[in-house]
Amino acid sequence: MPLPFPGGETITLRRRKPTGQRDAYGALIFASSDETVAGVVIYPSSSTEVSGGQERARLALNVVLPPTVTVDAVDAIVWRGKQYEVEGETEPFQSPFTTTKLQTLVMYRVEG
Repeated sequence: MPLPFPGGETITLRRRKPTGQRDAYGALIFASSDETVAGVVIYPSSSTEVSGGQERARLALNVVLPPTVTVDAVDAIVWRGKQYEVEGETEPFQSPFTTTKLQTLVMYRVEG
């Protein structure tokens, strides 16, 4: 099956699964494995900055994936050398014009 977007970018999908163990703070510990995914489209969604003594920015990006790729909300995406968190679940989409099937999601990264 050809890629939905031959000119799309290549990302690393960092799949994270809980190990059943917790760290010193009680948070779940995850094991991760990486998978390369080609033909991905990434475009801006939103950017917000928190002021008032906190210099922090949240960058959100829309991601369009091939329909065969599954992503869980605990997974992460590495794009252009930076790791982004997945927001929510993927949404399947089929174009009414071309019948192309896709999946969309939002990824985000907080700096500062």
